[in-house]
Amino acid sequence: MILHKDLSNSTSKLFLVGIFLLGIISANAQELSPAGHIIIPQKNNAPLKNTNSQFQGNAIFKTFNGYVSIDANYENAPAFIYVYADDASLKYSRKFAQCINAQFSENKKYMAFYNAGNIHVLNLENTTEKIQKGSTFFAVDNFGKVSFLNSNAISVYVDESNVSIPSTLISIKNRQGNWYYITKQGIYVYADGTMQLQYAPKQGIVFDAEYYNNKWYVSTRTKTKEQYSFQLSTITNFHLNSEKTIDSKTYKRVFATTDVPEIIDPKFANRTNELIKNPMDFFSTESYQAIGNSYNEIQEYSPGGQYLHPGVDLFGDHLENVHSVKYGFVKAVLTTSGDYHWRVAIANNNSSNDSSQGYLYAHLDQNLIPVVVGDTVAEGEVIGQLVDFPVTGFVHCHFARIVDKGITWSGSWWTFDDPLYYMSNFKDTTAPVFEEAVIGQKFAFRDSLGNYLDAGNVYGEVDIISKVYDQINTFWKVDVHRVGYLIKELHIPMPIITDDYSFDFNMFNDTYFSGPYVQDIINTMYSRDATCFSIGNYNDRDFYHILTNSNGDDTITSADAAANFNTTLLPNGDYFIEAWAIDAAGNKTIDSMRFTINNFVGINNDRKNNISIYPNPTDGKLTIQMLDYKTSEVKVMDMFGRVVGEYVIDKVRNTIDVSNLPSGLYLLKFEGGSSVKVFRN
Repeated sequence: MILHKDLSNSTSKLFLVGIFLLGIISANAQELSPAGHIIIPQKNNAPLKNTNSQFQGNAIFKTFNGYVSIDANYENAPAFIYVYADDASLKYSRKFAQCINAQFSENKKYMAFYNAGNIHVLNLENTTEKIQKGSTFFAVDNFGKVSFLNSNAISVYVDESNVSIPSTLISIKNRQGNWYYITKQGIYVYADGTMQLQYAPKQGIVFDAEYYNNKWYVSTRTKTKEQYSFQLSTITNFHLNSEKTIDSKTYKRVFATTDVPEIIDPKFANRTNELIKNPMDFFSTESYQAIGNSYNEIQEYSPGGQYLHPGVDLFGDHLENVHSVKYGFVKAVLTTSGDYHWRVAIANNNSSNDSSQGYLYAHLDQNLIPVVVGDTVAEGEVIGQLVDFPVTGFVHCHFARIVDKGITWSGSWWTFDDPLYYMSNFKDTTAPVFEEAVIGQKFAFRDSLGNYLDAGNVYGEVDIISKVYDQINTFWKVDVHRVGYLIKELHIPMPIITDDYSFDFNMFNDTYFSGPYVQDIINTMYSRDATCFSIGNYNDRDFYHILTNSNGDDTITSADAAANFNTTLLPNGDYFIEAWAIDAAGNKTIDSMRFTINNFVGINNDRKNNISIYPNPTDGKLTIQMLDYKTSEVKVMDMFGRVVGEYVIDKVRNTIDVSNLPSGLYLLKFEGGSSVKVFRN
């Protein structure tokens, strides 16, 4: 690709700026990629390679009087757009939730992109902006006007009107002042208020189209069970006899076979969603897949830009095949910035009104994606190849289970479920590792004021914090799949507090928005103060979990954020905390530490010894016997300090009914808080 300008007068300026091209292609080098995309010089929206440290971002574009860069390297982080003058001085910068399918007008004076339901049009001359509702299928003309596919996917918005299109839209282009609509069944021009057919393929569908040097280049695709066949033709002004074939390619299709039945590990018997195979290693029975980032792991690549990673990063090699894990319908082929961020979304069902589960495959080479929106793909079929990701040693497929609805999907889908947990051929034998949360202590105790307490002197209401990581077939540290803890007295084996788990890294994630929901989850699951600071990026990975910010179920709410370990509900003395961590493959690590509760107002031991309770565990009835008899009020509390029952006892032997309480551990707290007893229902 070469710049859209005369290079002979610009050599010194370009050398100063430090922009070099991705590849110099001769003027006659129009050809097809192996997957049927048109390789053409001076492609209107082609990014350049950034070799100038003055330019921020991972995608650089030449404009009519300077450059635009997009910094959107990360899956759930906001995008930053920078506008530079020709001498590389910064003119404008702004943060956006999304920057999907960035487009430029033919004269390079306007930039347009999709952002959370809207199309933003940026005037590159005066950096003013206008916004209107739209979709990810759009283009912008030389005056900043846009045309886009409506949400019904059967009409387009153009010249302030909605006009029907006769077949599935592939792309929109504005060339020489005319609106062109590239559909599977042909190329249409909008003229005199109607869609007029300019070109129809002799066979198959239109797959790609570009306009260059007063000619249209059109790639058509025919499909058989065994292969895709692509043909590149040139057409001059859509004259009937001007079509000329100049290149062709054949792309072999790959499918999953059912000849050999898969032996499923019994551990998958109770999984709540469908099983899948590794899209990077689909045909292996045992795939020791290296993982660069885990599902819902905290990420922060710029200060204040923390988010939860909405998927898993499956390491691979440049140009390695990526397979569809299920039969499905292609709903989106889009990029969140430049060449490194192309992705394909495939739905299990083709419903337009109801939500469908599906899968996302990101960081594919745009020119090696053999499918378009509206295609069907088979289980195991190759749907692309990995792009050469710009971070050394981090070529990967970002893979996620997603849900969305519509004829097409815009990129604002939700992710859910840890894909590794449902990957039947995924193998990993390395268990998680607990590190010291603070110096000299495996776990940290933090009071409500943010002070850290010594394990030998714990009092009041505290957060208990662990630090743990996993390594999945690589040296990169990632977060775990599930964590939990229990607390017991030093010399008594029965647990006093037990949680099935604190956090299950399997929850929904509102991809690309990093909205209040995600921020609430981050602040509930992770410690982020100066002592225990959770972070995840290419250089630092520290995962501090607030184990006590949970009420024991798998839903994170504001009630979880307020939860803590209330030591005042227990007698002073020595205890053990035992924490556990499990990864998606089921490898488990348990670690423990001794600590001492030392509240300043202790238990009245004389009164404590004058009270007995039985049977324990109860049979639904609990008898309270008091040697030092007097009328007293008693409260039944769960292990999170919530009062679940109140009673008055007024004789030596009292029986209370606790049959309505769920199974678990409870506290009896007597009037004045002077005595506490623990029982199991």
